[in-house]
Amino acid sequence: METLNDVLDTSARRFGPKDAFMIKPGFRTLTWTYRDLADVVPRVARSFVDSGVRKGDRVITLGVNRPEYGIAMLALLRMGAVLVPLDVNSTVEFVQKICARTRASAAVVSRQTRGRAEALGIPLFDMELLPDEARAKEPLEKADVAPTDVAEIVFTSGTTGEPKGSMLTHNNILSNALAATEIFPLGPHQRLLSFVPLSHMFEQMAGFWALLLSGASVVYPTSRQPSVVRESNTEEYIRASTKPSRSGSVNTPYLASFTTSASCVRAIVSNRAGTLTTFPAASSSGRKSPSAWSSSNAICRSVLSCF
Repeated sequence: METLNDVLDTSARRFGPKDAFMIKPGFRTLTWTYRDLADVVPRVARSFVDSGVRKGDRVITLGVNRPEYGIAMLALLRMGAVLVPLDVNSTVEFVQKICARTRASAAVVSRQTRGRAEALGIPLFDMELLPDEARAKEPLEKADVAPTDVAEIVFTSGTTGEPKGSMLTHNNILSNALAATEIFPLGPHQRLLSFVPLSHMFEQMAGFWALLLSGASVVYPTSRQPSVVRESNTEEYIRASTKPSRSGSVNTPYLASFTTSASCVRAIVSNRAGTLTTFPAASSSGRKSPSAWSSSNAICRSVLSCF
């Protein structure tokens, strides 16, 4: 693999019928398998091209985490565009500033952010509608992009000064994601709850690209309300989640691997120490020792505290 555009093709061949993205907006869980993504992404890419987006265009992504956000990312990269991901809670003024600075030509938005994005005066694409609108489109071949071509321009929040943009190449992101698969306990048996915004590079690393490379599944909760998150944990058998640490001494994120029960944590992987801490598994009777429950529950509370 040389660019991010090779990730989906490779994973679709390896994990075709395996669930990749999952969301439960109502009573039914909607899923996209790796094979589904390999079919819909080239069609959405064609839809972008037919709508006037060109190779090299900067396109803002501003929305809540959901499968169509990832589909839009993959489709834009496939046709050679440059992503400009912005936090879903960004103010109108901040979005306008970044739009002007990057000379963005379009924006992909969700229902929650469309109102703020309308002030930009550029074409808007509703991410929730992209797969259906592109269903009848002809698939688009991958654009001719090099590993050194810019894939994303990621900005700081601007809370402590002028926002600064970092230009990340395909090779930057791909090499990090490949390295993450060697550190995090990810594989086709894993289901990860996507919680950190996809505008955050850690979520893209541990909660998107590394999972696509590993054949894991991503579950997108429809709300950050504790009851919704716990329901997602229980119903979808979540085995991992991503969360940035709020400890004053640790400014790096960590990944928490869950058992099928949402009430206990099996392991914590911290990219500060680069180590995996494993907690005692349940015995044959399904019970843990008091010390194991104490440790697991304490960590679980720290993970759920941000939900």
